[in-house]
Amino acid sequence: RGVVTEALKEGEDIKEPLAERIMGRVAVHDVVDPMTRQLIIRSGELIDEDKANEIAETSIEAVEIRSVLTCEAKRGVCALCYGRNLTTANLIQAGESVGIIAAQSIGEPGT
Repeated sequence: RGVVTEALKEGEDIKEPLAERIMGRVAVHDVVDPMTRQLIIRSGELIDEDKANEIAETSIEAVEIRSVLTCEAKRGVCALCYGRNLTTANLIQAGESVGIIAAQSIGEPGT
């Protein structure tokens, strides 16, 4: 149902921290601090910047997030697997033209 995500490393160098990789995505399972047993984020909840940083401050090395690669929607991609709308920082809404936004994001730097 999801993709297990961890910090992107090259050898021992961290190229992209865990917080950056999970921010704006939706957790597949509850994320609990292993030391305090305190719930950080619930299953199905959008991981915002504060929660991503809170997760990064623990000993958690990987989080399973929903992904467009594993989405089981019959048509297209569901909002939970797509994640955050980069223009509003909220969960994407059904019917938003994400393909056009993505194409513009890729095309504009090249022109």
